[in-house]
Amino acid sequence: MHTHHLASILAAVLGGLIALPGGVPVAYGSTRVLQESAQSAEQSANSASVRLNQKGLTLAASTTAAIAVCASDPLQAKQLAALANFEGWLQSANASGYVGEVGWPAGNDAVAWNALANKWYAAADMDQLWVTAWSAGEWWGKYSLQPYVVAAGKSSVSARGSQAAVLTNHPSTPTVLRGVNSSGGEFGTGAGFSNTTPGVLHTNYHYDSTATFQYLATQGVRVVRLPFRWERLQPRLDSALNIAAVAALKDAVLRANQAGLSVILDMQNFGRYVTSTGTRLIGTSALPNAAFADFWSRFASAFAGVPGVAGFDLMNEPHDLASVGVWQQASQQALTAVRAAGSKTLILVEGYDWAGDHNWSRVEPTPWIVDPAANFRYEAHQYFDVDWSGRYADSYATDVAAAQAQGYRANC
Repeated sequence: MHTHHLASILAAVLGGLIALPGGVPVAYGSTRVLQESAQSAEQSANSASVRLNQKGLTLAASTTAAIAVCASDPLQAKQLAALANFEGWLQSANASGYVGEVGWPAGNDAVAWNALANKWYAAADMDQLWVTAWSAGEWWGKYSLQPYVVAAGKSSVSARGSQAAVLTNHPSTPTVLRGVNSSGGEFGTGAGFSNTTPGVLHTNYHYDSTATFQYLATQGVRVVRLPFRWERLQPRLDSALNIAAVAALKDAVLRANQAGLSVILDMQNFGRYVTSTGTRLIGTSALPNAAFADFWSRFASAFAGVPGVAGFDLMNEPHDLASVGVWQQASQQALTAVRAAGSKTLILVEGYDWAGDHNWSRVEPTPWIVDPAANFRYEAHQYFDVDWSGRYADSYATDVAAAQAQGYRANC
């Protein structure tokens, strides 16, 4: 990045024209619940900007990539600043990053949302961030955040949603993986779900078909993030994995690989494990970090040598544990267990508080992972509505007005 860009961006941040957001922890992915008000988000954004000034954080190339992309409206400015928050943190930590979920809707405002997404991906391109968009899958029905959909009369993903044009514009490169989430393995976890009643494959949950994987490959997708549930793979803590559940997940990985896709295996448990007597939280006596590490040790051994595995995503969107430190300790122990099992597979470590990139530097001021294999990436998630929730409850124009009221401005 040229030095005149750096100078202008630094002036904008310190002058208050661009605030690097901290703020609202929200649930992304399959459960999306707003946790704080927009007012507290703005207060966090302001304090993040102050901390930037006080600590003298260098706005290096990865920060300028997101902010230097021209924002045509206040909402674009807000979402680019959120990505910059994560990018700048990675740069200061000398770490690699991955955005495991980024999603935006089809519908009446699809053109405007796509324009924002193209700006966002342009910044991600400049920083060579790995990205998997949220989300494809054969069981989504009319869900509006699907870049690839099941065509009428079909049972597999076989058509392009409006978002697909953005993904085509920003493809994988030899060193940057781009793709989509392939949802279904995390489904069926409503009332009655537990480790003893985990549901039935292809009735309550599902891994996509070979036809879907083949179609995604024809669209330039190179990696899928494939969710699963801990309770299905290990029905009893600190015990052997379920042979049938492991076989079903391996089958999905092998089929995806045969279609030309790499696979990131993603535990979609939010820092929890559901039993017949209640939900247990990581870092408690009922679900100690050692149990989490035990799972990942067994899982790494089970998937050793399986072709197509691109990485292990330790935990989707951990939140509302005793503290951020609990998650940091648990994720380090899990990574250490994977390495002790002899695996050098890439590890994806999500941030605490729903992994939101907008509040990354507030929640995790400093890096915490030590990897003897030097093969891990920190993972963030982002949705473009004004509260980062992924619900998209309002129109694009309404969200633009809200972003403007929070102090964001277009810069082109």
